[in-house]
Amino acid sequence: MTTEIGWDDVIRPAPGVLFREMGGETVLLHLRSGAYFGLDLVGTLIWQEIEGEGRLQPILDLLVEQFEVEEAQAREDLLRMVTRMRDHDLVHVATDGPGAGPAAEPAGSSELDEATTKDDPGTA
Repeated sequence: MTTEIGWDDVIRPAPGVLFREMGGETVLLHLRSGAYFGLDLVGTLIWQEIEGEGRLQPILDLLVEQFEVEEAQAREDLLRMVTRMRDHDLVHVATDGPGAGPAAEPAGSSELDEATTKDDPGTA
């Protein structure tokens, strides 16, 4: 059973996830699985903030300010996004406390559209 992400949890990039901005697009590469995940502008911002402090409230505040979205909608979207990232093993969740400090090394960014995987027979 997967636990729900709490508002006081700290989100950290998972080891083995690379974040790259290439040709106007942002992608995450999960090195173990070979899966690529495309990120939109909002997703990229979220990922960059996860690489920093990793706390959800400051990320929410930034989303509301920069995208002029209602806080309730931004909160729902942010939790959904972080949950999807966790479910794809792109981030880990740490509760507030020891080990919940800044990330040791950078990772990637936001709205996850699985673009391609090396095991997908439909990709080149």
